[in-house]
Amino acid sequence: MFEYYIEREKKQLFEAIDFSNEYTYLETLMENEKIKIPYLNYFYAEAQWWLFEKQLDRINNNKFDFSNSKIRKLFNKIDEISLELARFDVSALKNNIDSAVEVHINMLLRPNTTLKHFVFCGNPVLPYNRLYRRLSYFTAHSYIIKKIVDWAEDNSLEPDSVKLIPLLEFQKVVRNITGEIVKNATLNDILNMINPIFDIFYLKNSFSKDSFIPVKTLLVLFDDLKVSGLLKIFEDIYKSYDKENIPVREATTIIERFLNGTNDYDIIIQNDFEFTKFIPTQPPYSLISNDYAI
Repeated sequence: MFEYYIEREKKQLFEAIDFSNEYTYLETLMENEKIKIPYLNYFYAEAQWWLFEKQLDRINNNKFDFSNSKIRKLFNKIDEISLELARFDVSALKNNIDSAVEVHINMLLRPNTTLKHFVFCGNPVLPYNRLYRRLSYFTAHSYIIKKIVDWAEDNSLEPDSVKLIPLLEFQKVVRNITGEIVKNATLNDILNMINPIFDIFYLKNSFSKDSFIPVKTLLVLFDDLKVSGLLKIFEDIYKSYDKENIPVREATTIIERFLNGTNDYDIIIQNDFEFTKFIPTQPPYSLISNDYAI
């Protein structure tokens, strides 16, 4: 559905990285100011995951007593240095670029769905130590991640706990968290949810100074978060007014008026008629699907 934007992000990321060497060190990536923070965070989380798997190998090796304080101190230092020397070969780095962009964009638009699929990877249960580390890949909707960790702490779950968490329980927890956030959301809360979307899903019109976003980005987000009121409004804008793209300022005004109890969005659109026929100067995205999956 949003292939153009996904590929645009990947292209920018590929252009920001030097692939001339056999390996690219994590430290080099982290110092690259051209790489956006969500992707730096993803690369760092991936290196931490490699280290975590090595740590699990040691824990599961009963031939040696790795609980001994002397050896634990030594391995802690080895792990610290290992993370500093973490590196990606060209193939691994390219694969991680693809994953980083796709995971970040999915999380922006479908936090409930993405958390389910990325964290559990199709498993019906997951040890909390794995679940906790999968959460570290995300920067989008960080308030949701924080509340998940708060829930775990309230249930006496430490980061290294091996207690099994059923997928269905996790989904219920996430739904309750996002439902509570939406229920009590202010304009600033909603804008904090959608501003990162504006950063990626923007289009420029050569006839206007405004930035535009696809209405479907808001449909996907509000559908996933079950914000039924705003979902209905933007569905109406998309279907009844034939607006595939909307100015960011117009979308913000509509959301603000909705939260203030004013549903006169039709007046806003009629007064902005020149935007209803907006044709982006960039290649269009696919709209072949009627559902709200990316």
